[in-house]
Amino acid sequence: MGWAGTVHFYTQLRSLLKAGMAIDQSCALAGDNAPAPYRQWAKDWAAGCRAGRPLGEQMLESGERGLPTAIITAGERSGRLVELCDEIVAFYDEAIRIRNLIIGRSVYPIFLLHATMMIPVIPLWFLGKCSPWMVLLGPACLWTGLGLAWLAHVLGRSSGFSARLATRAPLRALVRPLVATISCQVLRAGAAAGMLWPEALRLAAASCGNRVYGARLCRAATGIEREEVPSLTAALTQADFPREVLELCTAAEHAGELEVVLGRAAVLQRERFATRVEWTARVIMGTFYAIAMIAAAITIVAMAFEFYIKPIQDIAEGL
Repeated sequence: MGWAGTVHFYTQLRSLLKAGMAIDQSCALAGDNAPAPYRQWAKDWAAGCRAGRPLGEQMLESGERGLPTAIITAGERSGRLVELCDEIVAFYDEAIRIRNLIIGRSVYPIFLLHATMMIPVIPLWFLGKCSPWMVLLGPACLWTGLGLAWLAHVLGRSSGFSARLATRAPLRALVRPLVATISCQVLRAGAAAGMLWPEALRLAAASCGNRVYGARLCRAATGIEREEVPSLTAALTQADFPREVLELCTAAEHAGELEVVLGRAAVLQRERFATRVEWTARVIMGTFYAIAMIAAAITIVAMAFEFYIKPIQDIAEGL
């Protein structure tokens, strides 16, 4: 289930709903040309809607991502599905843009590093001092390391270790704006649907994308129910949300404009996340370039020593 497929389906669903079609017809038509698994999901969702089941409930059972499920659940109750489908599309459009940017900037440095890890061994092989297979040893270590890092990420995500690691510096600086973006979008949708804050916070907890922050939001929701947490701002403070979000919510609670301000906070945090990801990618790619340059410099010096300085030393010793 790719992000492009999510954008395609919800773009079609938004257009059909805006044209005045019923939710069951919109789901069925939006799924006709959608990629898997939305093609089958849409048929099942349309049948469920005709039977009177809420779309958000069916999406949760099907295994749809947390953010669309939460947004649609709130949108059904508020009658603002068209507007909220726009938010889903905008979120995943931005995610695709950031992903493509990172991939575009990382391909050349990684292959440069791949080539650089071969260069130091080539002179030794040329002089007959090592096996030709040794030329591939460096790149093999590089790709094995990247593969192990990805495997560790997958295993850590399933065990919850990655979620806990993401709350520690320096990853926290990247993860927290993303969690805040999703949570603010869901809270705004919940406020528009007339949900009480405990219900909206639990909806945000299920969709925020991080187990640790999700547990904090659930505890904050329970605190509001028990009257141990006095306000939404206090709940978000307990969940360790960014200072900018807390300041905006504090002013909005006094002015009675939380729904509007939560939307602004979501946009602000999304922009902050994109900026930090771009700078992180620049630093990492710059590090790759530096490693490649150092390795190339070491290789040049080693070759100069082997082909020029060492023969001169041998001649000098012979004299």
